[in-house]
Amino acid sequence: MHAPTYDAWYATPFGMYSLEQEKRLLSKLASSLKGKLTLDVGCGTGVFTSWLSVKGAHAIGIDISLEMLTFAKRKHPGIAFILADACSLPFKSESFDLVISVTSLNFIENPEKAAGEAKRVLKEEGKLVVGVLNSLSVYAILKRLRGCFSRSSYRDARFFTPGQLMKLIDSRDYLSAVHAPEFLPAPLLRLAARLEPMLSVFLKPFGAFIASAWEKF
Repeated sequence: MHAPTYDAWYATPFGMYSLEQEKRLLSKLASSLKGKLTLDVGCGTGVFTSWLSVKGAHAIGIDISLEMLTFAKRKHPGIAFILADACSLPFKSESFDLVISVTSLNFIENPEKAAGEAKRVLKEEGKLVVGVLNSLSVYAILKRLRGCFSRSSYRDARFFTPGQLMKLIDSRDYLSAVHAPEFLPAPLLRLAARLEPMLSVFLKPFGAFIASAWEKF
């Protein structure tokens, strides 16, 4: 997916709904962001890196795509973006207070290695927060079907169950969000957003976005 297309998706009704719900989970799992040296792994066009910065974190974004980073640097000139591989981070061990990864592990060939690298660069008492697309969701099922019949970035994506996510980063629980289907019109998506706290409880295994956290001790 090209950078402008990727970035513009967040301005669509479903993109805006998803973004707000994903931020809600990340905020809850990260606890405090202010003043923390934070690495955004697989930052894309800097959507979450810029949000982290607005929240007071000292945010750095890395991505393997030069196109994505060029777009990110142009759109968010005050933030550091670095061309780097998530499986071989160019940082010393115990460098960051917080590492986040939002859906990037769905598109990395070796997510286990990337998770290990994220843990390596965390300081003692630092936190890793990972969000991925949930294989049990309607969203994932539809994306897989579309990938079978058209060229799509989701064709080779690896979706995770909640159990697989927790095993990947060695965590004990997870949160979920984005329970409404993508085809709903904007007014119904706004209603779904108000219902998300309830849906996250009763439909927890089936949210399109699932997130979990691991702390380094």
